[in-house]
Amino acid sequence: MLGKIFLIVILFVLPKGMQGETPLSSGQNSFPRIRNIKIVIHDIYETEPDKRARFPYRLANTLHFKTKDFVVRRELLFRRGDVVNDILLQETERNLRNLLFFKDANVRKININQQQVDVLVEVEDQWTTVIGTKFSREAGESLFGIRLEEYNVGGFGQTIKFSYSQTKARSYREAALMEPRILNTRWSFTYIHKEHFDGHSDVVILHRPFYSQFSRFSSGVYWERFEGERYFYPDVGESLAYDSEQATFKTSVSRLLDSNGWWRSGVSFFSLSKKDDYKKPEDRSKVELSQVKLRQLTLALSYAKLTYIKETYLDRFARTEDVSLGQVVNLMLGCTSRFYGSNDNSVYLGMIWDQAWRMWNTHYLYMGFYTSCYFSGRTFRKLWHEGSVKYFWRLGARNTLVSNFCLTLGERMPPERQLFLGGINAIRGLEEKQLVGQNRWILNLEDRFFTNLNLFDFYLGGIFFIDVGNIWFSTSDFDWKSTCASAGFGLRLGNSRVYGSKVTRLDFAFPIHGPVKFQVCFATGQFFGAFKSLSYINPFPRLFGEE
Repeated sequence: MLGKIFLIVILFVLPKGMQGETPLSSGQNSFPRIRNIKIVIHDIYETEPDKRARFPYRLANTLHFKTKDFVVRRELLFRRGDVVNDILLQETERNLRNLLFFKDANVRKININQQQVDVLVEVEDQWTTVIGTKFSREAGESLFGIRLEEYNVGGFGQTIKFSYSQTKARSYREAALMEPRILNTRWSFTYIHKEHFDGHSDVVILHRPFYSQFSRFSSGVYWERFEGERYFYPDVGESLAYDSEQATFKTSVSRLLDSNGWWRSGVSFFSLSKKDDYKKPEDRSKVELSQVKLRQLTLALSYAKLTYIKETYLDRFARTEDVSLGQVVNLMLGCTSRFYGSNDNSVYLGMIWDQAWRMWNTHYLYMGFYTSCYFSGRTFRKLWHEGSVKYFWRLGARNTLVSNFCLTLGERMPPERQLFLGGINAIRGLEEKQLVGQNRWILNLEDRFFTNLNLFDFYLGGIFFIDVGNIWFSTSDFDWKSTCASAGFGLRLGNSRVYGSKVTRLDFAFPIHGPVKFQVCFATGQFFGAFKSLSYINPFPRLFGEE
């Protein structure tokens, strides 16, 4: 009965969302209209004699495929003859900057007369080819690897990736392809293939996002298949391998509800088929994992009212970052039913809340909360609660004090849903899977400073940090004495002219308390960054990785 009610609601919710759309514009005919649009694409380095005359810069420009004019033009939310809308100009600028193969973007209007304006769109290309090698030796075993990545193939905007690594007994292969605009539409296509020594997987994503505050609908399909070996960690120092086959399918359609671009609704269908078999029958006594069939239909309502501020030296040195301020709320109601082929009948409840503030010009505060659970037979299960707080304080033009606190609580979760306390993105003095559990809190403090030291546009920075946290399986296991802490320092290397301007980090962690030891952590990207862009948020933000 519940499934039939959801089907009726779908028929009521979706129809208008599938109509064609034109970005909304405000104003009457008396307002100025766009006479001409000029696109200017700057090379990676300017080569005028008084600027970038040195050979390495000219060589980089020669080897790089400059972005094609139509790649920029297809991102525009306006066209010739439209009434000028400042909101759409600003959105276009942010969308171009979000492509990441542009260092920066600038969209501005030039007044011609009272009835006409020209629009100038300027973008700066970045270096988008990544060729790397990897060599390491651990426990007497050597590993060699190579990777090739291109994020703007031939200047057309596509992405291809390939990586290969091998030890004496194991090999890893990964390949990926992304087409951001299929036939110059708003639909994107992504394919990812992975072959590891313990299994292989394939992922296909077809997606049309909310690309503007006023875009009327979003839709997508996600498919993944995995066959191979997975690992479960029942206790500290223990690992359990089991064979697993899993097929995942997700699809959703969402629509805009109001002319302000604040409210959206949608419906999604999620299908999961999983079969886990242990190699050793005696291990079955430790954990119960069996065949799972989940078919879930979900309705969602979202509210997003946001403003934006341009910032630098929060995460990525001199690269301009669009910091989202405001509030986003997502409410989700779903059901699993034998009518759809699920193992049981249950009701799903979920909520996401994000809020970001700017205070006294130099302080940024972000708070977020996510909760979800299933209700069946008067019993709640798979309860998952996660709250986080981030705080940024600009102490100076090139110095930022940042803190991050995250609390995750799980109850009646499946055994394989595990958290880890160690690693490059948690307690840096612990190995990644050294401590496991289903409940965790982490507090991180970093003092980031960005220097003027520059070699071929590579800038050097550094941090001092403290990491504190605890992890446990159930309430009875919690012990304050088990809290772990480490502290240390790190180096940061950034280049605003390389794809995404990602920061390379090298951290040295020293033990303070708990089973912590000296660790060296190497990774790309800051540990925790400025607030993720919340614009155009899908009512199902976790469905296609849009959170």
